[in-house]
Amino acid sequence: MDKKAPQEHFYFDQSKSGQLRDYILYDVLADITGVHTKRLFGGYGFYLEDVIFGAYMDDDKGLEGFFLKATEVFAQELEDHGAKQFIYTGHKTRGPTAMPYWHIPEELLENREQITEWVYRAWELFRRK
Repeated sequence: MDKKAPQEHFYFDQSKSGQLRDYILYDVLADITGVHTKRLFGGYGFYLEDVIFGAYMDDDKGLEGFFLKATEVFAQELEDHGAKQFIYTGHKTRGPTAMPYWHIPEELLENREQITEWVYRAWELFRRK
């Protein structure tokens, strides 16, 4: 896949979450062509070729930031690097639910080569489903 600057989005959001989304989209993921965002869970989903691979969200428990979607082996690798799983607690009729999103610690966002590799892995996992 060709790597270039991400596609422009057509709205301007100066909220804290909008600013952090822009940092991730235009700085952290700048080497990946075609990344775009859509509103998701009060945050933003990150997509490549219309396949969601990650999100920016706040879990109400202080775990705010960039999350990558992962399953099994990839999830374990992310956890080994300090990522924490997103637990949804907004259900009215059931308890907390583990979601397939893993919070990427801020210090790992600075490793562009690693983040780029992980984004493509997440995208590969979910584009086949």
